[in-house]
Amino acid sequence: MSSESPAPEKPPLTPAERRRRRQRRAWIPTFIIAGVIAAAIVVAVVLQVTGAGKLISPPPGNSKFNIAGLRVINGSADAQIDVRTPLAARSVGLPANSSRTFGPFNGIALEVDLIGTSGEKHIFVDSMHVVTRDGLVTSISTSTHDFGYLFIRTQLASLNVLGLTTKQMADFQNAMPSGAGDEHSRFTLPFGTGNALGVPTAVTVSCAGPNGCTVSTKTTLRTK
Repeated sequence: MSSESPAPEKPPLTPAERRRRRQRRAWIPTFIIAGVIAAAIVVAVVLQVTGAGKLISPPPGNSKFNIAGLRVINGSADAQIDVRTPLAARSVGLPANSSRTFGPFNGIALEVDLIGTSGEKHIFVDSMHVVTRDGLVTSISTSTHDFGYLFIRTQLASLNVLGLTTKQMADFQNAMPSGAGDEHSRFTLPFGTGNALGVPTAVTVSCAGPNGCTVSTKTTLRTK
């Protein structure tokens, strides 16, 4: 019966060999990271070339409220309207006489871009309401709903781009009932009117007790 001779033992690594092995292993994470970065770059290039994964961007000019235009508005949660001059209803895809609400959108605010005489003003709201009469857009209204005084204060502050003033804020605070925004608070108060767009935008706050509070705006367009 034959017996196998034991394999010769490997000589221990010298300090120089151990150092070289550690250096080679140190490159492994670097190769992995480089591979991930390269893959991400390839994906980004493909998305850029194909257009896949891009958010829908609204085209310049007035939004259209027909089927195709609403697809863009719904995809971007963004609507744009020029209020500097009388605006034909058909130019924005609306009937001559109509009253339509757009929004709210689940989990995202609607950005309303109002182009006025002092530039483009961006406000973020829950929904927008457009009224047309005799072939012209007569008003654009917005509504934002939430609870508590902090919401009212924050929303009003965000609307100062419409030309609202600190004096109007002070007057409103003086007129507002105590405990505004709590479950027993019920009132409707005009906040004031801003004219930064070149046409008036009236702002109103109303609270309905446990149903919360609403900050509303109404921009009245020229019809002549």
